[in-house]
This record gives sequence, C-alpha cells and structure tokens, in this order.
Amino acid sequence: MRNAKTVKVPKEDYTFFSLPKIGSNIIDIINNCEIKNKGMLEYLEISFLKLSEDKILSKINYYLNKNGSIKKYNVIFAIATNILAVDFEGNKRYFYKSPPKYLDINKVLHLLNTDYNNALLAIDTFPYLNGNFYLSQNSFSFDKHSVIMGSSGCGKSKFLSLLINNINNNNNNNLKQKYKIVVIDPHAALEDDIGGIGRVIDFKNSLDSIDLFVNNSDDIVASTELLLDLF
Repeated sequence: MRNAKTVKVPKEDYTFFSLPKIGSNIIDIINNCEIKNKGMLEYLEISFLKLSEDKILSKINYYLNKNGSIKKYNVIFAIATNILAVDFEGNKRYFYKSPPKYLDINKVLHLLNTDYNNALLAIDTFPYLNGNFYLSQNSFSFDKHSVIMGSSGCGKSKFLSLLINNINNNNNNNLKQKYKIVVIDPHAALEDDIGGIGRVIDFKNSLDSIDLFVNNSDDIVASTELLLDLF
C-alpha cells in the first residue's frame, strides 16, 4: 500500500464487548457512542485470518477515549464489510477524501531517468513506475512550443526561475547556446530569483524601455516592431 504507515494503538484501560445492531457501520457506532456518552472514537481495528481458500475470519475492535481513559470494545456478530460500508450521502456531517487523480504519463516515461544530479524536476510516477524519477533539462526541448499552466501559487514562477538558473549554471553542455531567453515580468515575480542574471531593463524608466531591442539587433525595423508588440 502506498504511503502506508504503522499506527500504534494505545494500551486500553478497560475491555468491553459490543453488540451493534445488524447492518451497523462505523458511523452508526460513533453516533451510538456519542448519544450514550461512552466516549470519542480513537481507533478502529480490523484484523483478518484466512481459514481456507474461501473462508476468512474477521476480528473487529474499536477504541474509545473518555476523559483520557482508553476503553476497548470487542465487536461480536459484526461483519467487516458492513462496518466499513458508509453512506456519505446519508451522513452529511461526514465527508471522505477523494482519491488522487493521476495523469496518464505513459507517453513521457521515456523522458525520465534516475539521475538526480542533472534533474530539473522530481516526477511522481505512481502508479506507473516505482522509485524516484526525474526530468532532466537535456531530455526535453523546452524551446518548442512549451506552455506552463497552473493555479495561482502552484509554482509557475519558481519553475521558470529554476529553468533559467539551470541554463545559466550549466557548464557541461550547450544549453547556453541552445536557449536565448527574454523574460518580460510586469509584476516582478522573478526578480528575486533571477534578477541578477543577464541584463535587466526596468520598464519604469522610459529611457531604458525604448532600448530593449535596439542593442541586440542589426535590423532597426524588426527592433521597432518587437518593441511595439509589447504595448
């Protein structure tokens, strides 16, 4: 089971037997304990024992906490599937966590590798691959019609900063020759991360603004058109 963890059930102070109504589930048990002021549910423990190929024995215990005292209840004549069968539509005070949605990344698995040193991003490959996999900047040509999308605060600006910093700090290949980057950052979201890389033009200064393309092109017409396209 992915991300499973061991839970240490506390030692009970008292042990009782519980005989719930036929068909009761864990929500019914919780409600019954609250009504009768028995305590708050801390843990539900279900263990299984395989008796034969087609027979399984289940043992159900639940632990209540009342004023710091732990009470253990052995549930008798209950079926595990009934205990776990919760109708959340009928119990509006409870909700369940939806299972995560995983993107179908089969088409890009060949771009991933296990080399952490040259990694741009760590990729969660579950449930397709086991282990730690990374996307290297050498594995994908980001200069070919790439778009970075996401909700506010998800890390789009940080990803761009990482991308540019990797290009600037990489001395082992031709990334600097492959990528030529112009960053237009009207909200200065990248200023703290990459503000010291290359030439920075402050658009608050009109004299600097008009010189954006002039010094980088021999074609004055093209430079003027590029400048006008920004406004």
